[in-house]
Amino acid sequence: ENIEEILTTPGIDGAFIGPYDLSASMGIPGDLNHVDMQDAMERVLESCKKHNVAPGLHIISPQIEEVNKRLEQGYRLIAYSLDTVMLTHICKDVSNITRWDR
Repeated sequence: ENIEEILTTPGIDGAFIGPYDLSASMGIPGDLNHVDMQDAMERVLESCKKHNVAPGLHIISPQIEEVNKRLEQGYRLIAYSLDTVMLTHICKDVSNITRWDR
């Protein structure tokens, strides 16, 4: 709600969206596709552009397509996934291997 005031604070060079933190503070915890959540993210992104502040986003799912999409939208700071999410993702991929070459 106060993104304009926040981004005009002297010394602010970047604004980083933690999607789970933002959704929780909006009363829709974890609902990252909720229309209000999407609108809030867009407001932050546009306000960052307006005030020449680097916009950032934490992308939870380890999908490079999502990173590329967000870079195209104008995000400049990307936190990529979580250690536990990436380990789970890799373990699932490895479990599909039926033959190991030596």
